[in-house]
Amino acid sequence: MRGLIIPLTVCVALSVLQAQKPSGPPNSGAFELADEKLGETFASFVSQHPAARCTDSTANTKDCYQWGDVSIFGMAARPEAGCSLDTHSAARCAQGLTARFEDQRLILLSYAVVAGDKTDSVTILKKKYGNPVMDTPEAAMWISGDDALSVMVRKATEGTEGPTLTKFMIYRGNPWDMFLELKKTIILSMSGRVTNAVTGNAVRDMNVELQVSDYEGFSVHVESIGRSSTDGAGSFLLPETPISLSRSYWLIVNQPEGGTGQEEGSAATQIFYNPMFNRRGQPVGNKKYFPETITFRRDGCDLTWKATCAYHILSRDLLIPVIPILDNVKDCKKIENSDVGERCRQLNTYRSAFVHVDSYEEVQKGKKLCEEVDQGRIAKTCLDQLALYVANTAFDRPMKPQVNEPIPPGVFPDTLAGVPIIESRCGPRLEFSGRVMCGAAYGTKSNFLVSVQIEEWPGSAQTLKANDWKPQYTDHDKATVSAEDRPGGKVLRYRGPQYNSFFWFSGDQHVEVFFYHPIPELEQFVSFYLKRFPTTPQ
Repeated sequence: MRGLIIPLTVCVALSVLQAQKPSGPPNSGAFELADEKLGETFASFVSQHPAARCTDSTANTKDCYQWGDVSIFGMAARPEAGCSLDTHSAARCAQGLTARFEDQRLILLSYAVVAGDKTDSVTILKKKYGNPVMDTPEAAMWISGDDALSVMVRKATEGTEGPTLTKFMIYRGNPWDMFLELKKTIILSMSGRVTNAVTGNAVRDMNVELQVSDYEGFSVHVESIGRSSTDGAGSFLLPETPISLSRSYWLIVNQPEGGTGQEEGSAATQIFYNPMFNRRGQPVGNKKYFPETITFRRDGCDLTWKATCAYHILSRDLLIPVIPILDNVKDCKKIENSDVGERCRQLNTYRSAFVHVDSYEEVQKGKKLCEEVDQGRIAKTCLDQLALYVANTAFDRPMKPQVNEPIPPGVFPDTLAGVPIIESRCGPRLEFSGRVMCGAAYGTKSNFLVSVQIEEWPGSAQTLKANDWKPQYTDHDKATVSAEDRPGGKVLRYRGPQYNSFFWFSGDQHVEVFFYHPIPELEQFVSFYLKRFPTTPQ
């Protein structure tokens, strides 16, 4: 068979079939190309291809070749003149049609045509045959019983010279023969230019890393196999690099040494969990720009944050506009390309949510920025990470000391129903949730009688349900909880052999009046706080 060989090894092929089970094909019949099916007779083929040249390779096997007037999926073969049976294996004759017959039946048919992108043709084949068992930027493969269909993209010759061809092949026999035929290594050479997406200026000293993924058993292994840095013109070149892979390859722009390896999600992972590039012990790239993934498969950005990922068909002469860190997100509007401008808006909005987090008011602004990113999955991730960031000492940033909130006037009187106060205070307001806990104790230092707790959760008004409150006091196994209607609203009452407690919601505040012992002043305490904090209407 003629060239156009894509990298795979037998052990990788086994993992591919184990890890990627194809969906049931919509058309369960034999694979076909250009209305010709496996199992077709030799006579039928010759009648449809009178220009084909055939030869007996063995006593029961025939090979046929055709170079002129060959096309498939709107793509044509353009071989050099003078191709014949004697020169069919030459690189200049790689383009065209090849067929093999065994006992007068078609067991192999291939078309090799000039094309550097298999995306549209594979999409058509997926509609007909379902999902392939393998789908990489260079190859896709379907297997059904003893039949196989493959689409492969590679240079016509063993180096990087010559046209890029796409080869379509159907095969009947042992599908592993197809994998053995796909065992060679492709040679990648990548080049391009990195610019500032807002200004258009060249970006120098920007790291560009080539990463690949492959199967190791049932897991995916990610490896860095090439690294370059841009020059004064923003240009980079990754020299010829042999790759043997079965899954994918991509570029990460602004990738730090020893950075994360999450396939096309690598850049997104860095931004999600370290948006300020200040996490201690985590390597970062150029802090003036966001990292970016360049994928060469059309669906490469589908499973990651698309603002961090861009799809390119070709791997040479790439123009890569990287998104700068901006003080004003509105500067993204200066970008003429609307898709790049939207990516800029999302990335800088996400990061802006983490810039000022020293107070509750600042964090509330950050929350709103998170919600503006995409009002979906990314916004939720932003909120989750913001909650961790504001209280996490793992980041290299000054931590503002927490200061206790002042006690609201009149909340804890010096004496209540004749019982003196022992102590009272409010804690600090938590930056993310805004929660403030205030409390007071009444009685004497040797005999605590009453404890009052008022907990504020801004924006979290709740209604009261008896089953929702289950305090675990030491006598809870013999206690009951029931609802009581009182002047000022409904409350929940805990009655135990020793302790009594009253609990209710008042807007966004949780109020509890706890009694260490039954005392005559119980009703006066409850009435005072119900008047001060009436219950939320049910």
